[in-house]
Amino acid sequence: MRDIYFSTNNLNSIQEKDLEDYLIQHLDKIENGLTYVTRQFDLNEGRIDILAMDKDEKYVIIELKTAIDKTLIWQCMYYPDELKQLYKTRKVRMITISPEYPDYLLKPLRKIRNIEHYRYNIAISNHKVEDIQLYKIS
Repeated sequence: MRDIYFSTNNLNSIQEKDLEDYLIQHLDKIENGLTYVTRQFDLNEGRIDILAMDKDEKYVIIELKTAIDKTLIWQCMYYPDELKQLYKTRKVRMITISPEYPDYLLKPLRKIRNIEHYRYNIAISNHKVEDIQLYKIS
């Protein structure tokens, strides 16, 4: 059976966990040199989807979305600060990965420092992520 390629608006057949499972095994699709640390990392408030370390030994928070979610703004403000306090470090970055970023979401997100945003297209077969292509949002 061949893969079915969904546009960024047709992700109903997968859940965030499916995307997370795939990306943990393919962190190089996000950035070369990323090393997996943990997943579903609990903070005082909220939970980081994927925590990784980059080649410069900075923590990288990876927040995944399968649909537009306004709480992403809060997560981008809270998660890095909370992780910095928890690990007593300033070496924290954040990456968001979402199928789309409407202007009302992207405008405030761009005001937050040290955050990178990626849009994706995804290949799904039998309700399983087969491949993903990431596009950095400038």
